[in-house]
Amino acid sequence: SEVPADVAWFGNAAGDAVGSVDVRRGAPGSSIDFMLEAWFHRELPGGGGGGGGAIDITALIVNLNGATD
Repeated sequence: SEVPADVAWFGNAAGDAVGSVDVRRGAPGSSIDFMLEAWFHRELPGGGGGGGGAIDITALIVNLNGATD
């Protein structure tokens, strides 16, 4: 699938580490000031027998504006 232009995507040359970061403003009149979404995936070395697993991290942060208690 295509990565939208407003998403920062990154990866290493080997292709075993990839991720993205996306920051969006809240809609006019919304209580959301901005939202940050990020994910990261890294294949782990397999050691002697292969199959080392992976690390996957996902974050979603929503910053509310002053209109919200």
